Amino acid sequence: MKKTVVISALLTLLIQGFTARGQNYHLLPEPNYMTTKEGVYFVADRVELFGDVPEFSVINELQKATPKKKTDKRTRRIMYIFDKFVLDEGYWLSVEDTLVTIGSATTSGFLYAEQTIMQLRQEGAFMKLPGLEIIDSPRFGWRGMHLDESRHFMGKEFVLKYIDWLFSLKMNVLHWHLTDAPGWRIEIKKYPKLTEVGAWRPDRSGLSFMEADTAKAGEAMTYGGYYTQKDIKEIVRYAAERNITIIPEIEMPGHTTAALVAYPEYSCTGGPFPMPGGAKNSPYPNFCVGNEDTYVFLADILSEIAELFPSEYIHIGGDEVERSQWSRCSKCQKLKGDLKIEDDSKLQVYFTERIEEILAGMGRKLMGWDEIMEGETLTPSAGVMVWRGEDLVKRATSAGHQVVVTHNYYFDLYQGSPALEPKTYGYLPLERVYTYEPVPASSTDMERANIRGVQGCLWTEMIPDKPKAEYMLFPRILALAEVGWTQPEKKDWKRFVSSLPRYLKRLDEQQINYATSIFDPEVKLVPEGGVMTCQFSQQIPQGDIRYTLDGNEPGSGSPVYTGPVRLRGKAEIRAKAFYASGKESKTSAASYQPTLSTGKQFSLKNQPAKQYNGDRPWILNDGVKGSVSFNDGNWCGFYGDDVEFTLDLGEKQDIKSLRTNFYAQERSWIYLPEAIMVEKSDDGENWTTIASNPGPAADGTEGIKTINLVFEGVKTRFLRVKARNKGQHPVYPDGKCWIFMDEIELNQ
Repeated sequence: MKKTVVISALLTLLIQGFTARGQNYHLLPEPNYMTTKEGVYFVADRVELFGDVPEFSVINELQKATPKKKTDKRTRRIMYIFDKFVLDEGYWLSVEDTLVTIGSATTSGFLYAEQTIMQLRQEGAFMKLPGLEIIDSPRFGWRGMHLDESRHFMGKEFVLKYIDWLFSLKMNVLHWHLTDAPGWRIEIKKYPKLTEVGAWRPDRSGLSFMEADTAKAGEAMTYGGYYTQKDIKEIVRYAAERNITIIPEIEMPGHTTAALVAYPEYSCTGGPFPMPGGAKNSPYPNFCVGNEDTYVFLADILSEIAELFPSEYIHIGGDEVERSQWSRCSKCQKLKGDLKIEDDSKLQVYFTERIEEILAGMGRKLMGWDEIMEGETLTPSAGVMVWRGEDLVKRATSAGHQVVVTHNYYFDLYQGSPALEPKTYGYLPLERVYTYEPVPASSTDMERANIRGVQGCLWTEMIPDKPKAEYMLFPRILALAEVGWTQPEKKDWKRFVSSLPRYLKRLDEQQINYATSIFDPEVKLVPEGGVMTCQFSQQIPQGDIRYTLDGNEPGSGSPVYTGPVRLRGKAEIRAKAFYASGKESKTSAASYQPTLSTGKQFSLKNQPAKQYNGDRPWILNDGVKGSVSFNDGNWCGFYGDDVEFTLDLGEKQDIKSLRTNFYAQERSWIYLPEAIMVEKSDDGENWTTIASNPGPAADGTEGIKTINLVFEGVKTRFLRVKARNKGQHPVYPDGKCWIFMDEIELNQ
């Protein structure tokens, strides 16, 4: 009877759609329904768990680890009730002064209720909880995080800790990237050389992954490691206790160098191949899709994988396959003829279908990155992880695939000013993680239903160790956890920000190396009213921002930023946040060097990509030059598009020269323009070419490439700069080339 009364009362509250009132308890992720009870507290020195208590209980584990005290007198009960009406993974929680009651239909729901209790605990007793009632369940069934260990092996203890972090945030999938070109990390008993050879590479400590060169003949292979099958079983069991499914990723048919160094006979050439030391000069052989022995080899591997991982899906990668090597392989070309297919891309379609059949025979489903959809023949049962953009979410869901959205959640990207952050690439600040809506607005009901969930990705090319892994993960994983759990109408950026300090304090207590870039000042130069202004901001405002314009370090006597600062000439800008605690942020800097074009109005035929300043294209003439890092926030990136920049000087003026910079890094698909043209016009409609240039010479080196053009007797109001994009990627026909451009400087 008591159970019925409790459930009925809570269901009534749910139907009424109650919301939280009173104190904000800073829960992450935010519960979908909560109401508080003023003045009510559950206080216990020890607790007694009874009812449908899960076999693994966080509270029970904590209590066993907490020594009893002679002063412990208050023992209270926590009751667990099976309630078949609660949604999958959901729970309800009622806290009274003498009793805590949890209801759920699943073990996972009981565990998530316990995690909520762990966050609610207050000082003063072993278990001190505020009075409240919660009804909660997740928005998505897939709330995942990826971990790449092929580039850098982290080890079992770190993976167990990683699982604990996910569990504490009610996340339920670990996508474990165990194989790739630079390392194979899982024991396969039938093919021992996969780990004896493929798990080890030359030590390139002190070099970034991108700078690390391929192994030399006779060089010792001492860097790496792998998991035994015993390790894997222990980790899978540990995760399962915490309602976390591990999805293994075994890369194929590309990203397979480590496997083919060990077993080159399954490549198109037969090898041998040197072991990559990193990305520099690394060979990238594929599996030979025209060799029947390849499928026997992979079926044997997948059979052992399926025995170790009880997951619904096994991930095969399938991304960034360099298919041109198949065009030079007699076996692959014979298969192409036998299948009567026209291009090599269809060979990957055939390969994927074969692997899908192998997995189906093991009772498993195939999952891969969104490239596996190419060919339009992938069965709807295959899962798709979208990493290349929202349009592919729409395409995959409309085709009936279960889709996991990852493209806005790459945690290896910069999260603050690149000048102040560990070297990496891209830009993904905390707020963008939190506010991005993973379900396209144009989705039909069926397409929405096919979005299984969201997942963050931690690729480790630029993350060589555990402290940096923690730094790149936190606090962005907190935002992702709420994206995956909390209903959109309950999300609130300001409330989320207000909850962060309490959670960051907990990270401090656990000695987790989280990023503090959310508090560092960001310097932006913005044109306003015909002049350039300097504007400072923080992702999360804290303390006072003080600044200087003469290159000196800001101090307690420097001006406090209150609004846009007008710039009247050259400036060496410095900014720092000063907190009430007496601590200070890192110092942000920018060098402002104006020219005739700085701050003038302009238009672009094609906008830069969103992730590379698509929302602030004025950096092309803001007086601040891009640095040797194309991710520094001062470069505009154009994906597949030509650049056409039209400048309005306001009146006819003499011009003598134009200088602009491009960036080259072909391994990142950033190519120099094929041609550059400059035109002038007096009316903005009739144009005359005044200069043309084949573009900077592609000499194989990376970095900034400068173009200087000198004019004689040119007077104009309008100036147009065109840079022609290379277009289709020369190796990956489904990809396009980038042009990165910055600071168009015009001088008299």
